[in-house]
Amino acid sequence: DQLGVYDDLEQLVHPVQSSGVCDGQGKSLLPERSDTALLVTARMSYPLGWVERRSVLQVLFKHICHKKSVLTSKRMDRIEHSREQEKPIKVICTDGSFYEGDLVVGADGVHSKTRSEMWRVVEQNICDDFDVQQERRGKWP
Repeated sequence: DQLGVYDDLEQLVHPVQSSGVCDGQGKSLLPERSDTALLVTARMSYPLGWVERRSVLQVLFKHICHKKSVLTSKRMDRIEHSREQEKPIKVICTDGSFYEGDLVVGADGVHSKTRSEMWRVVEQNICDDFDVQQERRGKWP
């Protein structure tokens, strides 16, 4: 909804009505199917379901105003930050080009170079009030 793409995505969702939990060999770990999907839908006001990644990307791209800003052939080398908040973040690509801005969005998958770069920057203590070890453990104060 916040991105203005929900109506298009909603048409593509394959809703989940019930679910089960299995181990790595496919053996059921629960005695019966669960209605967790229906509970999630009721609590969140959005259906729990599946959408093909390709379809999500197509919908997102359709709604981008400046399509030339999407650079699919670029590979990031590193992200440079400054302690000075007025300075932009700089993304340096493997081909030597660079891009500056206020926000970096990584859409580079599960083995995210963006994520590892953000952790590297945090470990350099650029963000003074950020506890790296606590964040990595996933625990909150």
